[in-house]
Amino acid sequence: MMSFTKCKLMHSHKTSVNAALLDDTKLVVERDLHFLRELYISSPEEFVGHWVYANEPIFHEHPLSVGLSGIVYHKVIDEIEKS
Repeated sequence: MMSFTKCKLMHSHKTSVNAALLDDTKLVVERDLHFLRELYISSPEEFVGHWVYANEPIFHEHPLSVGLSGIVYHKVIDEIEKS
């Protein structure tokens, strides 16, 4: 059975959602040792995510591609540029 969790769409040390870019081509999103597999936008600042426990990270293709990677990527870049 799939589990979905409502989360804030941001990368912040105050939230439990972390995103990392690897080799400028892949993105991984992690929360409490679970990795994001699917994402549905529920509002401009929130998303509903399907999180799965996995021994290996789940990678998403180049962040500039359409969909989940691009959405999370832009939030991560915004936070990096602010610091």
